[in-house]
Amino acid sequence: MITPRRYQNEAVTAVLNKWGNGVTRQLVSLPTGTGKTVVFGLLARELGKRTLVLAHRDELLAQAVEKMRLVNPTVDIGIFKAEQRDGLNRDVCVASVQTAARHTDWLRERDFSLCVCDEAHHSNANSYRRVFEDLGFMDGDTSNFLKL
Repeated sequence: MITPRRYQNEAVTAVLNKWGNGVTRQLVSLPTGTGKTVVFGLLARELGKRTLVLAHRDELLAQAVEKMRLVNPTVDIGIFKAEQRDGLNRDVCVASVQTAARHTDWLRERDFSLCVCDEAHHSNANSYRRVFEDLGFMDGDTSNFLKL
């Protein structure tokens, strides 16, 4: 188990406060090395929603799983990339955006209600946008979407 730093708790509190006021599409910006993965792990735990985490590199997928387990040791989590598909039927699916973009139909069937975009500066790429749009995270004003 990990003890979050004060600023990580403050980030989580700020997101949850805005969430409570109906702001469900948010951007969290923290400097490199300050634990954004811990923050989104805490948020996924607190919100208790079936969560899709998107990242673009294998090391980010592995890091997300590791940190989310430190934040919540009982989290039901798996990875979805290339030939690894154990994440599809988990409460938290950490997915390669490349694989997710090719299989949005599979992801749509799993009914994720929260999407976390790791490395938000990539979120305007066609692959990310396809996932966001195909899974309904760009619909209306109430889609549950966090960028970190």
